[in-house]
Amino acid sequence: MGTPLKKPVVGYEGPKSPEALMMQLIEFQGDLTLEHSTVPLYGIIVDGALSLFGAKRVGLAVVDGGSLVVKAARGFDPKQIQVPPYDRLWGLMKECHQGGRGKLSTPSSSVSGVTSLQKEGVLTAPLKQNNRCFGVLLIEGNYAQKEFELFNLFANQASIAIENAKSFERLQGGAATYTDAPSSSVTPIKVPTISATDNPPSGVTLDQVVAKFEAEVINKVIAQHHGNKTLAAKSLGITRGTLYNKLNAAK
Repeated sequence: MGTPLKKPVVGYEGPKSPEALMMQLIEFQGDLTLEHSTVPLYGIIVDGALSLFGAKRVGLAVVDGGSLVVKAARGFDPKQIQVPPYDRLWGLMKECHQGGRGKLSTPSSSVSGVTSLQKEGVLTAPLKQNNRCFGVLLIEGNYAQKEFELFNLFANQASIAIENAKSFERLQGGAATYTDAPSSSVTPIKVPTISATDNPPSGVTLDQVVAKFEAEVINKVIAQHHGNKTLAAKSLGITRGTLYNKLNAAK
């Protein structure tokens, strides 16, 4: 079982209230940002899809060791994904990964123009970073094109969360490597130096000098994380809100 949702969400009630589902997707994004480890995050994502979309079955697969591997599932055993009756789901996941595009499928055919008519089917959506498909998310249930579009939005949220978690895990592993082996390729942060003998411009207070110094450090860490302020705040041991406050204080 995966990690339960930190904020239980209400199951999708059908095409009558897509706005309600959109609001739930926005709220669910907050749950995704709270988890920084990939394994429990996979569980949170499939539980979220199960609850938000009222799915009968959910599967999440990512590329691991060069092959697509189911990392989390609800409604079926991931070990049975390649045998009937679940082999159809596996085929759709592989098709989505190879083509880099999701779709709405029915037991009889692929459907691209379904509107309000609900049909038993499967939705697939690629998990991407920089146009590179690194995984697939799948749900099975009664869906139409409207749900397909919202499911793609959900998959985009999941993709960002997974990549952030992977980056955080690499950061944690890199920090451990640097501690254990100083000759590793991990580059330490170059902190700007400041001395009591430095003469600040006339009229500049100590608080302003400290604020400028902190902002320089923060901006260097943000740059090392390729602009990701959440990871930068984590590595500095402060909250994202504190990070923004310190940057604003230096302006």
